[in-house]
Amino acid sequence: MQTTPKIYDFDCYKRYVAERIESMPGGGRGQYRKIASQLSIHTSLVSQVFRGTKHLTPEQGYALAENLGLDEEETDYLLLCIQRDRAGSRSLKRFYQCKVEVLRSKWELPSSRVRPRSELQESDKAEFYSHWYLSAVRLLTSIEGCQTVDAIAARLGLPAKLVADVARFLVASGLCEERDGRLKTIMLRTHTPADSPHVVRHHQNWRLKALEKIQFQKEPYISFTSPFTASLEDRAKLRRLTSEYLGEFSRVVDESPAEQLFCLNLDWFAV
Repeated sequence: MQTTPKIYDFDCYKRYVAERIESMPGGGRGQYRKIASQLSIHTSLVSQVFRGTKHLTPEQGYALAENLGLDEEETDYLLLCIQRDRAGSRSLKRFYQCKVEVLRSKWELPSSRVRPRSELQESDKAEFYSHWYLSAVRLLTSIEGCQTVDAIAARLGLPAKLVADVARFLVASGLCEERDGRLKTIMLRTHTPADSPHVVRHHQNWRLKALEKIQFQKEPYISFTSPFTASLEDRAKLRRLTSEYLGEFSRVVDESPAEQLFCLNLDWFAV
């Protein structure tokens, strides 16, 4: 299975970009054309850079870093490689090469910043429940073929930079781990009590997503909204049936292999 290459594993930024594109879904077909569009340069120049002797400008390198979802230090590394390769003297090349090696050695140091926990810390819950795509990205990392930033971005139709930022948060908060360029869900509890303010935002996020899907859904889709009247006696019976269904539903979900991301929205309330 393809993994996302790490820029620090490469001394040549061109080779990094080439292998990063090859690791993307579909072998990265059309990615060079997309890069040309996003950097506002002709496709022939992209070819001259990544298959020839020309180099990106620092401005183009920065735009490329954003497109690939690199963080601040990875962007520094990319720009230093570009500056080194563009340098016109050996002394200047050595100057930039030293800076490149400093960043690489820093990355190679073992990190102890993330401590294992059994439950998501309260300080991270506001971020995790702020948008639907944070939980979506986390869930997708449990599915084979959706464990890289590029694969998740393609699956959800989101910018790679956004997904990369989400992935960094998930790793830092202990919700995911990253090994060999692949993300994997850590079974950390994210359950939030019903009286938490985060619960309202969580429900809002996924209900708005459901309304969006209703407008554009092409595959078989269940959308059920049913205002009704019932006796107080039957209300208790209906509530019990719903609870029993959700219990069975949860049991099946817990035992089901992760292959596709779904969402169930169900509301029960008195008017």
